[in-house]
Amino acid sequence: MTKILLIEEQELFRHSLKSLIQSYDCCTILGAYPSIGVLPEVIQSNTPELILLSIHCISDNAEIEIDQLMNKYPLSRIVVISEEINQSDFALLTRLEVYAFFSFHSSPIELKDLLCNYDKFAVTHQMKIDTYTRENLRTQSTDFVDEKIEFSRRELEVLNLVCQEQSNFEISEILGLSVRTIETFRRRMIIKTGCRNMIGVIIKAIQYSEFGQINFNKR
Repeated sequence: MTKILLIEEQELFRHSLKSLIQSYDCCTILGAYPSIGVLPEVIQSNTPELILLSIHCISDNAEIEIDQLMNKYPLSRIVVISEEINQSDFALLTRLEVYAFFSFHSSPIELKDLLCNYDKFAVTHQMKIDTYTRENLRTQSTDFVDEKIEFSRRELEVLNLVCQEQSNFEISEILGLSVRTIETFRRRMIIKTGCRNMIGVIIKAIQYSEFGQINFNKR
C-alpha cells in the first residue's frame, strides 16, 4: 500500500481528491490538510511515501512550500498538482527535484498509475509528466531543452561509474554515499538532459564536449 499525504487548500477539491485516491486498492491516505502549516509532527513508522501537494501558482509558492516539505519529510517524494505549466515552471520543478507533476486536467487513470506504481518509476528514475502537460510543452519554444547542460562533479563521478556498469549499490560503496543519494544523482541527470533513462544520458553526454573527462573504460 502506498502511503500518501494530501495537501490542498480548497476543501471541496481536497475531499474529492481524497475520495478518489481512497478508491484505489493500492493506496492509503494518512491525512488530508489545507496547508503545510497544519501538518502533524513526523511519525517515523508512518512516514508517507508520496506527498501530493496542490499549488495553484507555481512561480509564486512552489520553492518555499517544497523546501518546507523536504525538510519536514526528507524520505518522502513530492508530487505537485497544479494548472498547466510553462517552461520556467517546469525548470523550477525539476530544479527542486519534484518527483512528478500532474495538472488539474490529468486523467485519473494516469494518477492511479503513478500512485500505485511509484516504486517502478523510482527504479527507472523517471519524472512522470502527464500527457496534457507534455503536449502543451511541445507547442512552446525549444529554448529550454536546448540550453547548455551542466553536470556537477558528483554527477560526473556517478555517470563515470554507470558507464563502467557499476550498480547503484556498488557506486554508493565507491563514493561513500547512500544508495538513495545515488538514485537522486541519476534522476537529476535524467531530468537535466530530458532523457528517459541513463542510457539516453550517456548518449547525450557523449555529444557534449564538456563531458570529455568521462572515462568510458571498464575497470
